[in-house]
Amino acid sequence: RRIAVWAKEMDVLRPLLSQLRRFVLRHILYSMNLVEAHYAQPGLMERVQQALVESGLHPEHLRQADLSKLDHFHVGGLEATDALIRLASIQPTDAVLDLGSGIGGPSRHLAATVGCHVTGIDLTNEYCQVATMLANSTGLSELVTYRRGDALSTPFEDATFDVVWTQHAAMNIEDKARLYREIFRLLKKGGRLALHDVVAGDGPIRYPVPWASRPELSFLMSEANMQAALATAGFQHIVSQDVTSSGIEALA
Repeated sequence: RRIAVWAKEMDVLRPLLSQLRRFVLRHILYSMNLVEAHYAQPGLMERVQQALVESGLHPEHLRQADLSKLDHFHVGGLEATDALIRLASIQPTDAVLDLGSGIGGPSRHLAATVGCHVTGIDLTNEYCQVATMLANSTGLSELVTYRRGDALSTPFEDATFDVVWTQHAAMNIEDKARLYREIFRLLKKGGRLALHDVVAGDGPIRYPVPWASRPELSFLMSEANMQAALATAGFQHIVSQDVTSSGIEALA
């Protein structure tokens, strides 16, 4: 796995470099009906509510802290999300886009701990519905919003966000060049992209894996090719770190 930070314009971010130690990026971006079907879970809302009740929680009256160990599905969980927050030096004034927001764990955590506004976008409608329910239940609906949409063609204006955030996100997207161009379009001048992504290694993938049940759903890219694609889209690299070892430990 690879952790990296990329900036739309490097000079604006130089004061932040001393604060950047490691960076993480979050969740899965979708663009194909097959991928949506892979993640779709009919009845998810009811199952989540039932699971909350069985855990001794009231689905309509929650604290985000009640969910923090339950709704960060990327490798590293809440610790990885907190590392991303520190690395990105996200401020209350930042407008953040969570690409592939899932049921909204990191976006709600951002809102609860930093106080920034976060917009989540996900191709899977059930995820957006559950994320909205949990935002309402935790009292965070004024800071977080969710909408169904395609990461390759988002409904937002140019230069809308200070930060685009995504963890374990691009594995299902074949057209990485288009994805990175779209992210670049969405960022304000000096904005930053933080990503925590799975990259291709030397060995074959043994299916099924969490992001794909079969090869036609998986589009991993090598680290070198990812860096080249990001640079071609206009980004400048700030910092990256190989966190494969810690990821394996987290999964053990």
